[in-house]
Amino acid sequence: MYHSKPNTFSFVITVVLIVSLTACTPAATPTPTPLPTATSAPTNTPVPPTDTNTPEPTNTPTKTPSPTATATPVPQPGDLLLSETFDDNKNNWRTPFAASDVASGVSGGSLSINVKKGGFFFWSSPSRRLGDVDMTFESTIAKGGNSNTNFGAVCRDGGNSNFYWFGMTGDGQYIIVRSVNGKQTPLINWTRTSAVHTGKTTNTIRVICSGDKLQLTVNGRILATLKDDNLKKGAFGLAAGTFAQPDSTVTFDNLTVKLPQPAETFAVTGSGGGGGGGGGNTPAPTTPPQPTTPPTGNGQLIIVMCQSINTTVTIFSGGQIVKQNSLTSTGVNVYDLPAGHYDVQFNAAGYYNLNLSYDILPGQAITQYIGGSAC
Repeated sequence: MYHSKPNTFSFVITVVLIVSLTACTPAATPTPTPLPTATSAPTNTPVPPTDTNTPEPTNTPTKTPSPTATATPVPQPGDLLLSETFDDNKNNWRTPFAASDVASGVSGGSLSINVKKGGFFFWSSPSRRLGDVDMTFESTIAKGGNSNTNFGAVCRDGGNSNFYWFGMTGDGQYIIVRSVNGKQTPLINWTRTSAVHTGKTTNTIRVICSGDKLQLTVNGRILATLKDDNLKKGAFGLAAGTFAQPDSTVTFDNLTVKLPQPAETFAVTGSGGGGGGGGGNTPAPTTPPQPTTPPTGNGQLIIVMCQSINTTVTIFSGGQIVKQNSLTSTGVNVYDLPAGHYDVQFNAAGYYNLNLSYDILPGQAITQYIGGSAC
């Protein structure tokens, strides 16, 4: 590689020029580095002096309201919970799991239950479960013998054959049953009544399950009001069944379900005891109603006064007053009455005015408590 020899003469001249320039330039005075100043503690920002002139008005900014939660309305007694005309099955009424025993479905504006097996009953429930119910519906026997076909409703269906059953027959009888784990106990056993329309006609049925009170009304007539607190919750359903012979069909329509009035508003006309809640394909009670002759003889209406409230009791039969008196003290009052249907009015001025109905059978005693559910 080629290396050039440095030029010594050029280097000497360069050094002389630099020295000469330095000698002619005055020396710069060095600038002292300032010391850091101490940072003072923060002070309040001074308030500017108030302008003596009236300030121009300004728009007050509008505060955007925070969203508020919308409260869900709490159903009140008498509120409609379900209305069903069975034009379709939007409420998912249950169909049987054993088609050889029962066929049911929603079509033609009604719920139809065909029980193919003898000594058997089935109920269909919607997807919505309601424990306390006040339900009214129409029921019609479409096929089957009057004395062999039963129809009605259940409430407090909690599974494992726990339920209350309100049953009627095509020959004019009714029953109220409590089932606990499959053990069925009649709270009111089969009782004949003129309130149930016989044959293949339509009956309007109302069933109330409110707290510890159970009430059955047929075609506007209250047949029974019971107290039983064994089953407290569960589903409701519409039921149909057979006794000895197979193949009966019952249709249901125009169902409304409301939240019932509180239990303490119902006067008891009978009572039961026990425990349990709901089922499905459950055999009917083993004691079917048997055809009977029209009842004769006397029964009793027993009025128990739990409070000393002046109460006028008026008993009507066929629209005519048959008995009337005033009860002023606590105690038991017994009315012997011929078998038949009676409308009874209890009037205590300033306290209550009750209108109740009873079907009195020979040898039967019906107890009505006034001023309390029991005393």
